[in-house]
Amino acid sequence: MQPIHRMVFNRARTLMQCYPNRILSKEAGSAVAAIFMGIGPDKSRSGIGVKVNAMPYFRHPVLRPLRTIPCFMGLVGLLLVSLTATSGTSTIKTVATFTGPNGKHPTASLTNVDGTLYGTTIGGGMGYGTLFSYDPSSGRLKMLASFNGSDGGLPLTGLTDFGGKLYGTTFIGGAAGYGTLYSYNPSKGHLKTLANFTGSGSNGMGASGLTAFGGMLYGTTDSGGTAGYGTLFSYDPKSGRLKTLASFMGSNGGLPRANLTGAGSKLYGTTFTGGTVGYGTLFSYDPKRTHLKTLASFIESNGGLPLASLTGIGRKLYGTTFIGGRADYGTLFSYDPTDGRLKMLASFDGTDGALPQARLIAVCGTLYGTTTKGGAASHGTLFSYEPSTGVLRVLVSLRGNVGDDLTAVDGTLYSTTDSGGPAGDGTIVAYRLPNSLTGRSECGGSR
Repeated sequence: MQPIHRMVFNRARTLMQCYPNRILSKEAGSAVAAIFMGIGPDKSRSGIGVKVNAMPYFRHPVLRPLRTIPCFMGLVGLLLVSLTATSGTSTIKTVATFTGPNGKHPTASLTNVDGTLYGTTIGGGMGYGTLFSYDPSSGRLKMLASFNGSDGGLPLTGLTDFGGKLYGTTFIGGAAGYGTLYSYNPSKGHLKTLANFTGSGSNGMGASGLTAFGGMLYGTTDSGGTAGYGTLFSYDPKSGRLKTLASFMGSNGGLPRANLTGAGSKLYGTTFTGGTVGYGTLFSYDPKRTHLKTLASFIESNGGLPLASLTGIGRKLYGTTFIGGRADYGTLFSYDPTDGRLKMLASFDGTDGALPQARLIAVCGTLYGTTTKGGAASHGTLFSYEPSTGVLRVLVSLRGNVGDDLTAVDGTLYSTTDSGGPAGDGTIVAYRLPNSLTGRSECGGSR
C-alpha cells in the first residue's frame, strides 16, 4: 500500500469534500478512505508509522471525532480563533471580512511587510484562490491577484518576503496539476509561476511555505523523494532552478510540513512522523555541506507529531507538538543547537489548551501561540510562554472558527478565520497584547 502523506489532514479531505469533481491521486483517495472508514493506527508499529494501518493520530481521543468535521475544517495549519472571546481588557476583534469575490476561506499565515499584511485564500476569485493585502492602519482589505488553475490553485501556505517580492506555493494546478512555486511583485501587481511540482519522484508535491536563507528559498514537500516520505528543496530566484536537496526516508523522519527556520549557518525543521518511534523528528540541513541530519526524535512522552515551524529566541529554538506530553494533549519544547538538548518545557493538560499546531511567535522575548482544543470552552486557547520564568499563561479561551498562525504588527497579533463574517467566507481578526508594544520597534515581533 502506498504511503499516506499528510494530505490525510489538510488536503485529501478538503479536495474530496470541497472539490468533488476533481481527480484525486491514489494516495489522496486512500487518505480519504482512511479518514471516513476510521482506519486506525497500530501503536506497536515500527519507526516509520505513516502507512494506513500505522497512523498514530486517529486513536487519539480528541482526534477521533474530527473525521466528520465539515468542509475546510482540515487540521494542518489551522487554529481556533473566537470572534467574541475575551480575557480581562483584551478582546479578539474582527477587522476585515471576505465576501467571495475578494477571496474566501483564508487558511495560511499572514506576512508582515513594512506594516502591511499579505496572505492567501483557497477559494474565491476565479475559484482557485486569491492573494490579498490588508492595511491595519486603514482597515482596507484588497484582492491583489486571483489564481486560475493553470498558474496554481489552493495556496495553503503563507507568503515569504524576499528581494522586494512575495513567494509562495500552491497545492494544485500548474503544468502537472500538483502545484506551483510562484512570486508576486507588489509594485507591479504581477503574479508569476516560477516552477511546477510533478507529484512523483524526486520533485514531489505538497510543498510547505518557503524560507529565505543565504540568497535562496528553501522548503519541503510532504511526498516524493527517494522513498516517498518527502523532500527538502531549494529554489534559486536568480537562475529559476528548483532543486531537490535531500529525501526523507521515514527512519530519519517523514512528511515534513512546517516551514524551515534559519539559525546560524543551518536550516532547522521538523517532520510529522518517522524517527525512532514514529512520532516525528527535529532535523537540520547544512546548505554548504548539503547534509541532512536528524537531531532528535519525539517519543510521545516528550511530544509527538509536530506541525508548527520552529521559532528562535537567543540561541534556542522553540516549538510545539500536536500530541504527547503528560496528558497527551501536546507540548511546548525547546532545542539548543549548541548542546543538542531537546527539552519539554510545558505539557498541555486541556484546561490550558490542547493540540497546538500553529507556529509560536516571539514578541519582546515572550512567545505567543494557540491551541486548537481545550480551554474554558473546549475550542482552544491563546497563550503566552515566558522562557525566562517557564510560565505558561492562558490569555483567551477561544470559542470557534478557524484560522492560522499569529503575526505581529505594533503590539497587535493578527490571524485569519476560514469561515465566519457576513458571507461566511472568513475574516481577519486582531488581538491587542495586554502590555502595549506600539511604537517600540525592538518589539515588532517575528514574521
